[in-house]
Amino acid sequence: MEEEEEEEQEVEEEEVEVEEEEEEEEEEKEEEEEEQGQRTLLVVVMVVVVVMVVVMMVVIDGNCNGGGGDGTDR
Repeated sequence: MEEEEEEEQEVEEEEVEVEEEEEEEEEEKEEEEEEQGQRTLLVVVMVVVVVMVVVMMVVIDGNCNGGGGDGTDR
């Protein structure tokens, strides 16, 4: 009788350990996905900033050719 109870306890302990390991793996996956999302967001923001800078350079260069600010050289 005692042996059966001990075996049941061991099985339960093993199940708990397996569940804990699965939870840890899920948490690690979530953290990796979150980090990847942050990297992607950072890259998108950097690209947007670079595009804005290039557009502003073109606009300013277009307006600095003289004239009345309408893009013409008059």
